Amino acid sequence: MPTSFQQFPKQCALVEAAKTFDRDGTGDLLQFYLKDGTFLEVPNNEADIVNTPWDLGTCFISMGVHYWYDSFEITDDCQEFKPAFLLYNGGVLKGWGWASFGDYESDTYENQPPGSTIVAFMDPVPPCITQLGTEYGLTTQHVFFRDEIEMVC
Repeated sequence: MPTSFQQFPKQCALVEAAKTFDRDGTGDLLQFYLKDGTFLEVPNNEADIVNTPWDLGTCFISMGVHYWYDSFEITDDCQEFKPAFLLYNGGVLKGWGWASFGDYESDTYENQPPGSTIVAFMDPVPPCITQLGTEYGLTTQHVFFRDEIEMVC
């Protein structure tokens, strides 16, 4: 599930875009490219996430409200697990991330204690995620669009 974070081409030509660059950054669109060749556009506003495949997870202070892709469709073997999640704070998209099974050596990934902390991000947690997380470890990488010191949900 590769991703693309970009700005609509029409925005590049607008004078207003230059004025808001420091405040808003360069992008205004997050898309996920799916295996079937389609792009899934992510809502910038949390209110627009209704009737999308994103399922509400939990709020984690300093990270925001987590949404997981089709997490309620996960069966006993976790074959349907999609590793992407979204992060909203104050009703606005503030970042996204990956979750994968395994324990990796890196300063840029967060290795979770086996099976213990996924409940801080996802509720309910499918049993296969708890099992695989306990057996192999769970690693997450968060990508924030801004340095948000007070992500309080």
